Amino acid sequence: MQDPYQHNPYPQHPSSAPTAFAAPAAGPQSYGYDPRAAELARLAGETRTWTIVVAIGWFVGFMWVLGPLAWYQASRIAEGYAAVGVQPPQEHRNLRLIGMITTILSAIFAALTALVVVAYVAFFLTAAVH
Repeated sequence: MQDPYQHNPYPQHPSSAPTAFAAPAAGPQSYGYDPRAAELARLAGETRTWTIVVAIGWFVGFMWVLGPLAWYQASRIAEGYAAVGVQPPQEHRNLRLIGMITTILSAIFAALTALVVVAYVAFFLTAAVH
C-alpha cells in the first residue's frame, strides 16, 4: 500500500514534518532590518507620547510643568531626527509648537497671578494701616 502523504507538497504526516523551525533573529544580519527605520519608529513613538502627555496636561492643569518639559523633549527628539538625517515630521513640529505656546502661556499666567497677589496684599496692607 502506498503512503497517502508521500506525494503531497504540504506533508502532514508526522514523520515527514521538519523537526524545528527557527525564526530569523532581528538584528543587522537578518533580511529587511533597517536600523534607521527602527530609530525613526522609536522617535515617532516618543513624539506621539509627549504630544498626548502635554495635551492631557492642559486638561489636568499641569501645563506649567509639562509645557517646558515637552519643549525640551521636542528639542531632544529633533536631535535624534538630525542624527538619522531626516527632517522631523509635522507631528514633531506640532509638539514643539504646543510646548512653546504652553510654556509662554504658563509664564504669562504665573506673572499675572503674582501681580494679583501683590496687588491683593498691597490693598489690604494699606487698608489696615488707615
